[in-house]
Amino acid sequence: MSQIPIQVIRLGVVGAVVGGVIAFKTIAANAAEEKIDKAISNLGIPKEKISYDVSVDLIGLSTRIEDIEMKISDKESFKIDEIVINDIDTKHEVPEYLDVEINGMHNDAKALKMVDRSLYRALDSLKKDEFITNFALNYNFDKEAKVLSLENLSFDIEDMGALSLTTQFHNVNSVTNAAMGFNYAKLGKSSVTYKDDSLVNTLVSYNAKKSGKDIEQFKEKILKNLDRDIQRAEKREQELEVKMLTAIAEFVKDPQSIEFSMEPEQPISLNKLTKRFTKENTLKTLNFDIKVN
Repeated sequence: MSQIPIQVIRLGVVGAVVGGVIAFKTIAANAAEEKIDKAISNLGIPKEKISYDVSVDLIGLSTRIEDIEMKISDKESFKIDEIVINDIDTKHEVPEYLDVEINGMHNDAKALKMVDRSLYRALDSLKKDEFITNFALNYNFDKEAKVLSLENLSFDIEDMGALSLTTQFHNVNSVTNAAMGFNYAKLGKSSVTYKDDSLVNTLVSYNAKKSGKDIEQFKEKILKNLDRDIQRAEKREQELEVKMLTAIAEFVKDPQSIEFSMEPEQPISLNKLTKRFTKENTLKTLNFDIKVN
């Protein structure tokens, strides 16, 4: 019997691997779709009112739900480009760890009227029919340490601005406990970051027009008010308040990004913060810092 050429063997191995990958991915996607179908059914959403495609990434084993469209009425529908579940705890009713992204939520601009009419009027100058938003949530709960670490909670509106939060809640017994138990939860290292992409100047422009001023005049008025507050804080020797107000003034002049951070020496209860501290003592206790641009 003649030997099989090594090239043929290599092609056979590659073909077997590719075939196995395709089969595994198909099985995984089908299993994921079954679970998603069941979850949506449990929410009471009729199957004929929603459509989507499910796939599973072989390498990261993330589940991707794409081209989601839910009919609200005969003329209206709500669309999401994709939901990516990078990681999730399936052993508990409320997941003890979760990493999910919701990308490309298409929101009708008119819907803003229901949220805030003033905001709708301000953003109407952008002449957008819809606002595309993205959302991300990543957290994990350490049951032994009783710590919920919120690695990322972010929300952004494309071409406008993005807000993100990280924090730690100590002294909590569960994820639900952390979300509801503000009286006994203790705050650890945290930060809030805002990155602007036209939203600030859009709002400033709208309010300037309402007050009969141009943008520069309106900004100058804001900066004068901040300068007055800075001088008052300086007279009271409130160093951290001065630092905070000065940074905000810099952001108003050139709105790019602003970050508020805190890292208390020991986790501190929210209840204690709100009831027993002056503004300056609160900032000191939290080891507060602020960075601009």
